[in-house]
Amino acid sequence: MQPKTFLSIPPSPVHMAKNRRSWLVLPLSALAGGLFAYFGIRLIMTDKVVADIRALDNLQEILLFLSFIPLVWFSIFFHEFGHVLGGIVAGSKPVLLLAGPLKLVFSGFFPGISWNKAFSTWGGLAICIPRDGKVTRRGSWILVAGGPVASLGTALIAYAFASNLEGAFSLGLGFYALVSLAISFGTLLPIRSGGFLSDGAQLLDLVCGSKNSYARFVLGIVLGQDGAGIRPKDWSVGDIPSVMNDVTDPVLRVAGYSILATHAEDNRDPVVLENAYEAFAQCLHEGGLDSYPVAFRAELVLPVAIFIAEYYRDPDLAEKWMKLGQRPLFAPYYLPCAYAMIASCRGNSAEAARLATEARAMLSSSSAPGSGIIYQEKMLKIEVNK
Repeated sequence: MQPKTFLSIPPSPVHMAKNRRSWLVLPLSALAGGLFAYFGIRLIMTDKVVADIRALDNLQEILLFLSFIPLVWFSIFFHEFGHVLGGIVAGSKPVLLLAGPLKLVFSGFFPGISWNKAFSTWGGLAICIPRDGKVTRRGSWILVAGGPVASLGTALIAYAFASNLEGAFSLGLGFYALVSLAISFGTLLPIRSGGFLSDGAQLLDLVCGSKNSYARFVLGIVLGQDGAGIRPKDWSVGDIPSVMNDVTDPVLRVAGYSILATHAEDNRDPVVLENAYEAFAQCLHEGGLDSYPVAFRAELVLPVAIFIAEYYRDPDLAEKWMKLGQRPLFAPYYLPCAYAMIASCRGNSAEAARLATEARAMLSSSSAPGSGIIYQEKMLKIEVNK
């Protein structure tokens, strides 16, 4: 059996559509940042600040300079933590928080702390999913607005302390206040950068009641069911096909077709399954992959590679798809699953079983999503047939 048109070749820069509007983000952000810095510095450069700077000795100057980068990361962390707190207040479950080199995975009572290797997300990211598939407009407002509100709040607190202190502490807190204020207002600009919609763009969608905003509700329900451990065949996907016809956001389109492909995996109809993955692959070819955040592309292409290796028994094509993303940030079990399926295709039963065992160990945690059930079953089948 031969793969269909879009599955037969992975997307490449030649095949992928260009997101020309993304080129506007850098100059616009630079202009906005420059203007904010100019007026911000003019505002804070009071006689007291000038006197504090002049009073610093050489060691204090070095320590203050070295503190600037950690202070920027702290300001990013509190912004993303604001989203997490907003999500909790809105009844959502925090899943992931990224801020600079820090990675927090909320999988138990205490979050797991590790190094964030996805440099494209060092600017900060927080992911929360609705509990029990319940998504409301009010909850979305609280979750999205939590970041800018936290940045503004901590900026005001830092400024209040800075006004009553002297020396390096006052200068450091003043710098933090300026950065947090810039983040608060900067994230409210309605733009897309690196595949991510800014807080302002998401809030604008909510205000306008756009079709993209409704699509986020529909997809959010399914993501909540996945996070709650509900297996794909029981997901509420009925509205997704009709919603996809009206969605203009390429990231949402990719997410929708990815969900439909995963749902088809669990319904065992080979014709529906092949068509679902072909539609998903077509979406990736037509600009979907290019528009998607780089840090999460592995979560898109590795399931396709697994499907190709299992359904078409074509390990070479599966490996070509894998080259588009081999560092899954959100679902690390995809990687050993893909390698196990490819090893199985090539008749290397012992290696396939070893990798399948490794993948099942990752999936055995209580925090594994509902979609992980189908991969547990795939890996168990490999282990049994070794």
